[in-house]
Amino acid sequence: MPKPAPTASAAAPGRVTPDASAGSAVGYFAAGGYPILVNQQHPAVGGSYVFTTWKWDGTHWVKLLEGTGSPYAAGNMAYDPAVGMTIVMTGSTARGWNGSSWIDLARVPGAITGQPYLAFDAARNQLVLLDSNPTGAVTWTFDGRSWKQAASSAAPAQHYGAGFAYDPRIRAIVLVGGRPSMGSGAFNDTWTWDGTAWQQQHPAAAPSGGYGTMAFDSATQQMVLLEENGTTWTWSGSTWTPLASTPRPSYGSYSGMIDDSVHHDLFLWEGVGGYESGSQTWTYANGTWTRR
Repeated sequence: MPKPAPTASAAAPGRVTPDASAGSAVGYFAAGGYPILVNQQHPAVGGSYVFTTWKWDGTHWVKLLEGTGSPYAAGNMAYDPAVGMTIVMTGSTARGWNGSSWIDLARVPGAITGQPYLAFDAARNQLVLLDSNPTGAVTWTFDGRSWKQAASSAAPAQHYGAGFAYDPRIRAIVLVGGRPSMGSGAFNDTWTWDGTAWQQQHPAAAPSGGYGTMAFDSATQQMVLLEENGTTWTWSGSTWTPLASTPRPSYGSYSGMIDDSVHHDLFLWEGVGGYESGSQTWTYANGTWTRR
């Protein structure tokens, strides 16, 4: 059966809106100063799916690379200033975007068996990978050359679709929410990684739980979470506070949020209208969401 035509952009006739689908992830390429997206995109004329790399030019999504050179993203992306590249996991292999192509970096010893989460730990100058799997989460660190398994007895196991980001105020990576598997249950727990161990936090208030996407807003020095019920929360380092904001995006499939330090806002990309039916782009600044 032929594939559907690419999703047209309502905001920019003649342009294509990136589809939200399996293998999608959004990140930030700090060396170039732009948000970057990888996704599984419909081809223009039938055939099999193709993987595509995009950049946000401040107004539109622009294709940078299409075909075998673009990766399938197994989880979220993170910029690693130690190597000057945006890193994504493709299976157990880390791949880095250098501004013109994706290159293979070090492979994690063994296999990634759960959802991989990535964040750069600026306090310790290393990339952190959490393999959040059902049999026991494993934490890895990357020094730019090789992966090293961290010794940590407690970890947030099998959190699917959680918020995951580094908080420079407390010098720790934060994980919140998620589900035990796709479409089942809901977690509303909060964990932090201090470079040595994961610790479960017990805030006085917490989001209701479930899927979420999160980033630290360098402009306002706030950790911001968009939860699947459409509510926005901020993390103080010890508790969560709901944030009133209108209009606000509904939570879409394959959501990803990053800090855009050039434009001084948070940048959100997510699916809308179901699987492989286009996407929507939002920015968040000074307590207000804006559809782009």
